[in-house]
Amino acid sequence: MGLTHDAKVKLEQAKYGSDWLTFTGLVYGGYRFDLFAFNPKTKEVEITEVDQTSETDSEKIAFATTFAKVNILRYISQKIIPKDFQIFLKGVSNVTRATMLELLYDRGRKRYSDFIVELNLNPLKDAGSFAYHLKVLLNAKLISTDKEGCYVISPKGEKIVEFCRNLVMTV
Repeated sequence: MGLTHDAKVKLEQAKYGSDWLTFTGLVYGGYRFDLFAFNPKTKEVEITEVDQTSETDSEKIAFATTFAKVNILRYISQKIIPKDFQIFLKGVSNVTRATMLELLYDRGRKRYSDFIVELNLNPLKDAGSFAYHLKVLLNAKLISTDKEGCYVISPKGEKIVEFCRNLVMTV
């Protein structure tokens, strides 16, 4: 996933054998194609679009499919990340939620009222925001509730805290 767009195109280009002629950045019909491959022996034509987002123009693809097999490779787009992974990323992408995870990791289970106070939040003013952050962490399965209704960090949440701490230590 760390490849640049051009590196990914070159990687795809290398997949074609010596029977194929390949062109990158070919402009045809008013459209620019990332990779154009032609096999003179079989008369096959393939067009590969390597997209970092869902940027491919539907008219461009419709045009290309009239004379070629079209491959669309999307490899970095948030729109195509599996929904579970999007939920997970949302769970760890906020300072308040990261702090909540660290508190549970370091100090163990928390009741709602104790948790909000330990975060230095105002229970009257910040309850809605706090409840939202709890919901995001619960949906991401980074925390859960025990039999008594206290919030506890999940094994996945523990791994995230440990990973982040190790990452900071190595940088």
